[in-house]
Amino acid sequence: MHVIRKKKVAFGLAALAIGSGVWYFASTADCIAWDTMNLPGIELNKHYLYVAMGECNSVLAIDTSTQIVAAYARFSGQFPHGLMYHRERKLVYVANEKSDDIVVLSLPDFVPIARVEVGDFPVDVTFMSDSILVTNYSGDSVSVINPATLKVVREIDSNAATHFALSPDGEYAYLSNWSDDTVSLLDSDLEAVVTVINTGIRPNHLTFSLDGRFVYVTNYKGNSVTVIDHRARRSIAEIPVGKHPMTPISTEDHLYVANIESGTISVIDIENHQVVTEIPTGGNPQHMAITGNWLYVTNPDLELIQVIDLSQDQVVKEIFTGPSPQQISPRYSGIN
Repeated sequence: MHVIRKKKVAFGLAALAIGSGVWYFASTADCIAWDTMNLPGIELNKHYLYVAMGECNSVLAIDTSTQIVAAYARFSGQFPHGLMYHRERKLVYVANEKSDDIVVLSLPDFVPIARVEVGDFPVDVTFMSDSILVTNYSGDSVSVINPATLKVVREIDSNAATHFALSPDGEYAYLSNWSDDTVSLLDSDLEAVVTVINTGIRPNHLTFSLDGRFVYVTNYKGNSVTVIDHRARRSIAEIPVGKHPMTPISTEDHLYVANIESGTISVIDIENHQVVTEIPTGGNPQHMAITGNWLYVTNPDLELIQVIDLSQDQVVKEIFTGPSPQQISPRYSGIN
């Protein structure tokens, strides 16, 4: 998220000007004609990262073995931002901010097969209790969708909810409430909010630790990360990071946080909740995913995805995408 008002302002950054990095790209303004290229396509026995391309109303698939764009899907949804890959179903669910819908892409064909109307300004989508959940930021709700019928079966009240964090056991989901500086906890019944926990200023993205003990919430205007003890259901620490932090993502030992205005990734020691180093990226790093020893970071300002070698804590490759790469799924190899 860059600049947010209560109505219809895109959560992702538009492509801007020339940025710093390993390579330099001026803003193309135009979307890349991936459909005219001889892309290798998707093979179901291989692992891919799926990237929402906001301004281009499309999704890219990146082969993690070669780190190149392997496939492209274009559809009628407007400004795709959040998305989720479901490994068992072989489907990708895409939340489109400006058309208020979810588009379902089938694999390996990578074509749209369904569309579901949801609330106003959907931002994030996830699976829980065999239901599809969608945060509707401007609609102040979470849509609960039956995946078999692709019908909305209920709405849960929220307060400008933006993103989800699903517990490793699949029993709980936290969602960040941008407007009132809190996160809400849902359980697997999906009937109502279980509890509400205070955070820093303007909570945005959030994630669980791999052991399910902690939840980490980036506070976009607080320039910090709130640490929540999931068992106690209360915040226990606030960690200063860079300016306008976005996605947090955890490994067994570290938490990585993209700082959109600082052009860095903060590396936090999970044991003592302290920043131990900063990885420079330039531009405006936003969304992240980890596969093996590689950290993938979308950088809309530079129109690319940066690949960071975690053994070196530095950018070693950049994958050109064109304007406005947004969220990546799955966040971890083999985890939905």
